[in-house]
This record gives sequence, C-alpha cells and structure tokens, in this order.
Amino acid sequence: MHGDLPRDLLTGFYAQLLHDLSSGAPRSVEDYAALYPQHADLLRAEYETLLEQAVAERARATLALDSGTSTGSEHPDSPSMQLVRVLGAQQAQHGHYARHEEIARGGMGTILEVWDEHLRRALAMKVMLRAGARAEAMFIEEAQVTGRLDHPGIVPVHELGMGSDGRLYFTMRLVKGQTLKSVIDLIHKGDAEWTQTRVLDVLLKVCDSMAYAHSKGVVHRDLKPANVMVGRFGEVYVMDWGLARVLGTRDRHDLRLRAPSMPAESSIHTLRDEDREETPDSPLVTMDGEVMGTPAYMPPEQAEGRVDELGPRSDVYAVGAMLYHVLTGRVPYTPSTGRASSRTVLAMLMMGPPHPVQAQAPDAPAELVAICEKAMSRDPARRYADMQEMAADLRAYVEHRVVRAYETGAMAESKKWLRRNPGLAAALGSVFVLAIAVAVVQAKGRRESDREREIALEYAARVAVLSDTAVVDRLEREAQGLWPIHPRTVPALERWLADARQTIDRGHEHAANLATLRARALPYTEEDARLDSEKDPLREKLEDLHNSRKLRLAELAKHPEGSAKRQR
Repeated sequence: MHGDLPRDLLTGFYAQLLHDLSSGAPRSVEDYAALYPQHADLLRAEYETLLEQAVAERARATLALDSGTSTGSEHPDSPSMQLVRVLGAQQAQHGHYARHEEIARGGMGTILEVWDEHLRRALAMKVMLRAGARAEAMFIEEAQVTGRLDHPGIVPVHELGMGSDGRLYFTMRLVKGQTLKSVIDLIHKGDAEWTQTRVLDVLLKVCDSMAYAHSKGVVHRDLKPANVMVGRFGEVYVMDWGLARVLGTRDRHDLRLRAPSMPAESSIHTLRDEDREETPDSPLVTMDGEVMGTPAYMPPEQAEGRVDELGPRSDVYAVGAMLYHVLTGRVPYTPSTGRASSRTVLAMLMMGPPHPVQAQAPDAPAELVAICEKAMSRDPARRYADMQEMAADLRAYVEHRVVRAYETGAMAESKKWLRRNPGLAAALGSVFVLAIAVAVVQAKGRRESDREREIALEYAARVAVLSDTAVVDRLEREAQGLWPIHPRTVPALERWLADARQTIDRGHEHAANLATLRARALPYTEEDARLDSEKDPLREKLEDLHNSRKLRLAELAKHPEGSAKRQR
C-alpha cells in the first residue's frame, strides 16, 4: 500500500494528518497537494485511504485515554501536547533554514544538514519521522533532555520547532568527524594516527560527559561506539539521547525487547517495518517500537528485561564493552567466525560473559583488562560505582599510576613510582643500599642478632631489584627506536646491547642474592621458595629483545647489503 509515495513524503504527510486531526479538522486534499506539488496526483489518489487510517488511529488513542488503560498515549492537555500546539502556531519560523542533505537516519528521526540563513552557519536538524501524540512527546523529551545537558562533550540543542509539514524538529551543532567505531577499526588496521593511548583519551572524555549527565540524573541507555563522535580537532561528543531517561520521572520508553512474533503497533508500512522483517539477521525491537540494533554493548539487566534496574552502572557497562572492543578489535559476544545476527548476540549475552579479553588479545595490558572486566561485571553491584571511578582508573593507567581494579598497596605504589621516575629511582636505589649497609654495620657494632642483619640485607636486595625494574622499562622503550636495524644505527645498537647485557646479568645476581638471603633466614616458607623460583617477566622480555637484536646485528655484519634490504 502507498508503494508509489516516497517514504519521507508518506511519513511527513501522515504526521501532518494526525496533527491536523488533533487540532480540529484536516485540510482539504487540494491544500495538501499544494504543500507537495511534485506528488500532488499521488496524494490525491491516496488521500482517502490515509485519512481513514489517521482517523482510526486517532480514535484508538482517544478510546485508550478515556478508558485509562493506556500507558503509551499523551493526554491532550499534557505539557508535551500544549507545547506541540504552541509550536504549531509558530510554523512560519521554519523558513529561515535551507535544507541540504540527509546525513543520518534513526528510529525517531532523520538528521539533515541545514543552513541557518539568519546566523549564516551550518547546523544539524533532527526531524521527527514517526506520527502520533506519544511519538511527539518522546521527540520533545529527547530535545529537552539533550538541551539541559550543558557540557562540552554533549552536542548543544539550539531550537525546537515545527516545520510547515507539521513535523517537529530541533537543531543542534553540526559535528564533523567520525564515529568511535571507525576509530577502533583504524587502530586495528595499524593506522599511524591512532594509538591505544589516544583512543583511551576518547574513552576518558566519554566517561567525563556521562559523569556530568549522571550528576543531572540522566542515564543514556544506548551507549555504543556508533553513538560517540570524534571531531577533527579532538572533540568527543556523546550523541543520540533518544532513549535517555531522567531518573525519578516517568519513563516514556519500554525498553523490554519484543519477541520476534509480536506485530508492530502501526498499520502504516514504513522503513522501520521493513527493518523488522523476521530474518536471522533482523534487528532487535523494543516494546515501544525502537530498533536497538546490536545488543553487544547492552547490559545484561536490560537484555533480561529488568529495565527498572537500569541506571548509571548500566552506562558503565556499555563503556566497558567499548573498551573490550578497543582491546580485542572485536565486538563483544561476536563469534570468531565473524559477524553474528542480533538474536545470536543476545542469546550469548544472556548465557554469560563474553570470551575473556586475554584469550582474544594476549598482549593486552593486564591493568586495562582488569578495568574492562570490572566495568562489564554481570552483577551491577560489582561494577564501578560511577563513571568518575572508572575514569580514575583509566587515568591512572595512562599516567602510570596504580590501577585500583588491578592491584593496590604500598608495593604497587612503589613499582609505579619507580617506572614514572627511573632516573631518580636509580639514584635513590644507590642511596638506600648505602644507608642499609651503614645500618648493618651499626647493627653489628651494637651486637644485634643475625636475623636482624639478614632482614636489612634482604631489604637492600629488594630495593636493588625494584631499581633495575625501572632500567628494564627504559631499555625496552629504547629498543623500539633502534628498529629496523640499519648500518647507521649499529653504534647505538651496540651500546644498547652492552647496557642490556649488564642489566640482565645484574638482575640475575640480585635475584640470586635475594634467594640466598631468604634461604638463610628462618623460617624459610614454601611461599619464599615459590617466589625464588619465579622468573622475572620483564627481564625475560629484555633478554629476548637482546638476543633478537644481537642476532640481527650478526646477520648485518655478514651480509650488510642483503640484511639492510630485508629490514627495509
């Protein structure tokens, strides 16, 4: 039905009919034909059918209101409906926007790029697609919620109005850039402009924006990489607040997922109805008709229909799922074979947690893995209490401080301090060793027990090991700058090899001294023996680097031309 009418025209015309019916009476068919002169004949042919459907839908809404059985309709005297009437009386103001092109399309509206003739600037305009009083109320709520969130990470809303076609719209800043989803793809394709540290900065800005929204009582409920825009100059915006809720107020959305067999509410066939055709890859649809897309970033409580539990920690889960995508390069809950249907992803989400990050990305930093796992805990009480707490751990990782989700305590703080200050650590290590040696001599002069001297020496050995840990970190970083090997880098590489070998040998000596001291101490526990037998992963990595660079240097010495070509 209505197959000859363009979809935008059909949706806009039907919305206009409903609006006119709400205001009193519809216009004549010729009045509507004058609004759409290019399709006047088609409108004349379809007018009676569409008018009958609009009258029937309006009657159903009125009956539901009178019986008091509907939770999804708006009373004619509600604030939203009063605002609709006010906006309808001001339709002429829409004339100063020149429409250019559609740049995006969502469930409730289409996003157009427009030109503001008054202020001479490009803007984004979201125009309502769905018809009906309830849809209008939801659209207005989205504009009002977004408009009250005055934060650099949330796109500001400039104006709410109604066009000459009877459709509501609101204008906002036009954001140029790319989605976080595109950025994550670039990282895993090896794009030189995007590093893990840079994308972590994007996630931090998302956390900051959401912390602000939560402080205002607003929960997003649809956070995902596609709803985060990264501008050309470092701007990061959290977009699409259409499913947001202000805590403590009526929830206009029913985010429970509709079973595949349940029909859509509207009898009008639209693009959204095409999306709902039941195929293995069909999107998920909520009880109030919102297309949710992939549930990969959806918290378990939402997937299971416990929508009353949705709150700030639900948004924390979604940001954790984004971090999972960053670390692994894969959307959570998708199989290793590739893309999966929304229903398949939903089933995996409800069964349990996704594949562990370390199984997907063995080289992922353990601290980021811990942050991700805490944020994505299936039990909301075990997640970060709020976005600020999660942001604190992400910042701690970026700034080489202790990540609370990973480890705590004095030893953890000491190791992080040493890695942030390797030069000072090396100097202080020497001072500490000397001070402890003096303490040992003084202890001996005062005839203190052998046990006390052993404890002092053990502390000296521990300080030496921690000091060398910082040196290992420095050498590992320097090694990256000496690769690939080329004849002109040989002198620097030879110096690096000498330093690395000296550090490795010194580390083995420290470890042996510590083991000896522990063995002489009483009591010598099984835990001490286990610690002595463990290998130092940092020093092992350095030894591997040392051996590989030494081997390449030997190849270069034998075949300088061929080896250099291979390196290139």
